[in-house]
Amino acid sequence: MEGSHVLASRELSEDAMNKTGSDSFPTYFIIKKDGTYELSKAGYPMERELLIKQLEEAMSYH
Repeated sequence: MEGSHVLASRELSEDAMNKTGSDSFPTYFIIKKDGTYELSKAGYPMERELLIKQLEEAMSYH
């Protein structure tokens, strides 16, 4: 998948988990152009069509 993929350090992982309320790995975020973010709804293993829909919605966000 094209885009920026980040392998987070332990500190960044803990910070992200605390801020989002997530408690499992892997955790995927969709970061919008305005800097806001949301957790991926695609789950693991990834539900491709759900991910595509969520990415399209995030890209059309104004």
